[in-house]
Amino acid sequence: MDNFKDFRKLQILLSNESWQHIHEDHPTVTKEMIKVTLEDPVEVRKSSHTRGSELYYGAKYVNAKGKARLVQVVVKETDKKEYMVTTATIVSKMKSGEAVYKKEDSND
Repeated sequence: MDNFKDFRKLQILLSNESWQHIHEDHPTVTKEMIKVTLEDPVEVRKSSHTRGSELYYGAKYVNAKGKARLVQVVVKETDKKEYMVTTATIVSKMKSGEAVYKKEDSND
């Protein structure tokens, strides 16, 4: 299990099972990408599909094919008031959902 701190200083846990899923299904995502996205997100949104989950988005980057992409890390609050990474992937745009945080100096 890995422990991260988000921009609010909340402890976010990444279980071995979640990491295995991310590593197998989204192999371009690294633990460093997850760490940076949690610590310094461009935007955080409430999930419109999963109650108690937030979507953290990292800074835009250009992939090997020249396309703009974002790292998306999904964090769910458990019944025990713990915060767990459930998945992380690379996306072309942010999903719908209410913004709970937006980086002020972001040009996105």
